[in-house]
Amino acid sequence: MSSKIIHRSASHAAVALLVGVLAACGTSGGAAVPTAAPAPTEQARPTAAPATPASLPPTAAPTEAPITAPTEAPTTAPTEAPTAVPATPVYLSDGRVIARSGLDDLTELGQAPEGALAATLVDDSTLLIVRESGLERVNLADGTAEEVVAFDRPAMGGTFHQINAGALLYAVVVSEPESVTPFGMGTRIGSYDVAASAARPLLAEPQNLELLGVTADGAGMLTLPRGQDPAFGVIQVRSLDDGALIEELQVPGEGFARVSPDGRWAAVSSRRFDAGQEIATDELLLYDLTARPITVRTVALPQGGAASGGIWGPDGSRFFFSYGPGNVYMLEGSYGLWGLDPDSLAVSQVADVDVRDTRIAGIGPDGTVLLRSLTTDQATLIGTASGTLTPTVIPPGAILVGWR
Repeated sequence: MSSKIIHRSASHAAVALLVGVLAACGTSGGAAVPTAAPAPTEQARPTAAPATPASLPPTAAPTEAPITAPTEAPTTAPTEAPTAVPATPVYLSDGRVIARSGLDDLTELGQAPEGALAATLVDDSTLLIVRESGLERVNLADGTAEEVVAFDRPAMGGTFHQINAGALLYAVVVSEPESVTPFGMGTRIGSYDVAASAARPLLAEPQNLELLGVTADGAGMLTLPRGQDPAFGVIQVRSLDDGALIEELQVPGEGFARVSPDGRWAAVSSRRFDAGQEIATDELLLYDLTARPITVRTVALPQGGAASGGIWGPDGSRFFFSYGPGNVYMLEGSYGLWGLDPDSLAVSQVADVDVRDTRIAGIGPDGTVLLRSLTTDQATLIGTASGTLTPTVIPPGAILVGWR
């Protein structure tokens, strides 16, 4: 196991944003329904970032001046067949767990109950799935399932994040009464001990929290409060023991936030409105979560456009993102898949692949990126070290559960 600008109403945008966030976050071993987040109207400015609760001392806003770095000119990556077999994505579809790294090499690994909202491979014979009623452990040999956690509210989706070889976190968005929370969504987060085959609930909050990963010291987890507006203001540091809120880090952005595996970096999309400007300028920002106060640098992209979704490499040495003209919510063209070095801020093209109407669904232990179509079963495996492209097929509704 490893882990369009369209005019819409605010409430419609909130619900679809939740589904898109869940799908984007399932890159460390589990995923939710693959749907893209909608865009706010171009003329609308993002609402103010949420304030730090009065009971917590505020963390200073970023004080370091934005830094830019020279970029390499786009180059066309080779597209001939790879010399080495890429890591194989494993997905759950219609009750079947399938490994597929090309067009013809389909292998069925086992069975699982239908109705999963999210899932992740624990080992070669065990699958964890989020269903509406609870978290279940599945024996792939015969498809039998055992409930390990019962949810107090109906689940709407979920994600998983691996802490280490012996433990992982699960985050489940549940339906809450509007009398409890104005958006009708709450979050349940817990941990799962692989050796003990046991789960332990950590927190229950009447708000939508996106699980981003763990802190650099390994003692905490990082959550991102989400509301109706796609803009956000803070990343929360919470205890891995009981889920208690420890600190709020001022990390404003709009769209996505992706934390590196070592917990140091947060790659964040943002939309900047300059004086007299009615259409935002999209930016890619890099926050150092270990600095106090938090520092931010602006990544210089070679031409106008946006980074639309992204994922960190397994060792955290590069951040890979879809890049093209348009904005973070919808690319109108394609510059391909690009990579960012967080230390130098240098960016370069990884592969000349069409990234329109796609999403980065996951990354394998060898750095193979899975790029999936939003509407069809077409998918591409991208070797980030060589730029090689391998076409494959994954149904749009399938859930990526891991790699082998």
